[in-house]
Amino acid sequence: MKKLLLAFVVVVLAVVAGLVAFWPQVRLWQMQQALDRMLIPAIKAQYQAAYGREPVVTHGALTAEGTAFVVKDLGLTMAGTPEMAFKAQSLRLDKVDLSLWGDLKRCDLAMGPASMELRGLQMGGKTHEVKITLAGVEVEGLSISDGGRRLSLARKTAKDLVVTSPDLPQPLRFPKVEARDYQLNTDAQWKHGQGSLGQLLIQGEKGFELTMKQMTFDADTPTWQDGKPFFPLAKIQARQLALALPGQPGPEPSLTLAEVNMSLSRKPERYADRVEIKGLTWRDRSGDKLQEALKELGYDRLSLDMAYDYDYDRAAKVLDCKELTLAVPQAGRFSLGFVLKNLDTNLGGDSARNLAALKDSRPVSLSLRYEDASLAERLLALGAKKEGLGLEAFRAKLIKELPPLPGALDPDPALVAFLNKPGKLCLKITPRQDMTVEDLAKTGPILLAMLNIQLDNCGGVPAGGQ
Repeated sequence: MKKLLLAFVVVVLAVVAGLVAFWPQVRLWQMQQALDRMLIPAIKAQYQAAYGREPVVTHGALTAEGTAFVVKDLGLTMAGTPEMAFKAQSLRLDKVDLSLWGDLKRCDLAMGPASMELRGLQMGGKTHEVKITLAGVEVEGLSISDGGRRLSLARKTAKDLVVTSPDLPQPLRFPKVEARDYQLNTDAQWKHGQGSLGQLLIQGEKGFELTMKQMTFDADTPTWQDGKPFFPLAKIQARQLALALPGQPGPEPSLTLAEVNMSLSRKPERYADRVEIKGLTWRDRSGDKLQEALKELGYDRLSLDMAYDYDYDRAAKVLDCKELTLAVPQAGRFSLGFVLKNLDTNLGGDSARNLAALKDSRPVSLSLRYEDASLAERLLALGAKKEGLGLEAFRAKLIKELPPLPGALDPDPALVAFLNKPGKLCLKITPRQDMTVEDLAKTGPILLAMLNIQLDNCGGVPAGGQ
């Protein structure tokens, strides 16, 4: 019995000694598994989600430095258009928590110096080349699972980021770009991803700073054609944006946004966007004529909402602008909509070509809608004050001086009703003949006679579109 117990103790000691002796090699094997099965697939997933193509990732030797692991000469290349090349001298992973088979439960990461080059990027109808360099990147709390399809991190900071391009008059420099509480989840086919970002900070030169909080996104993976991305649908929501501009020092930001909602679709034959901006405010500046005029009307610290919604069918050559809205909740809301046919253009492409295409397009309809909250009544009161009249006397004077619409003998009843009691006013215009925008513009003094004009107090008249 004693011999068996002694033999068991010897075996246990031998196993422990073996584990101690070979544990660094076991950890290196685990880290190699994490690189091959988690970290590199996660890097690929980031670019797959952005470019719709899988890049080629290469790296040098993997070594251990104390409790940290170091990968030398990390490289990433992606053929096609745009073409991309990324390089980093070293990648250091510290405080690594690995499962036995390489799942990366948590680690901190440091990378750099690094650079990325993009060639063949299409923007504004032009082909661009861009180079980005940075001194280093730090990541805290990185976690990767499901073969790289689940990724989260507590903080990611890029330092001394510089953007150069032949199209830029001078390099753009950002001493610090930082993201916090980032999560990304993709499906098994890498065709769809969703995630969130808790906070974003971009610091530029001369006092420029952009901050954003609480962003969520849900998007299809894009495909790229001729340097341009196409995707069925992308939804993005961001809150609490603040912008500080150079030359405008002070504790308050130059511009703030409460919320931005975007629903975007890009297909080769169809573009469709809906964008809503809520709670846009800006800081008072001395000498600002608009702010002075608003204060004269009794407004202070106004908040602006904006929205646009359009659908462009390239095959049918029809642009339907369903809504272009500017609204100040305290004052009023103005919306515009229009439809153009025979519009052979490339939205976001060459501006000169698009201008020529606009001239050749044919307007179908134009709709305007105004809903008053207080602006009209305040304008009437201000006009009465400046002319030394009572409000009702000034109102009667304006109504008496109203010109009739073309083909009418008296002022339009809808406009008279609006001046008597400001509320809603809708206008719809359609051409009497099928003409191009350029031909209509050339009609000069007889332009109004070439149009059908309907004006009422929004009794069934749409705010935009057809």
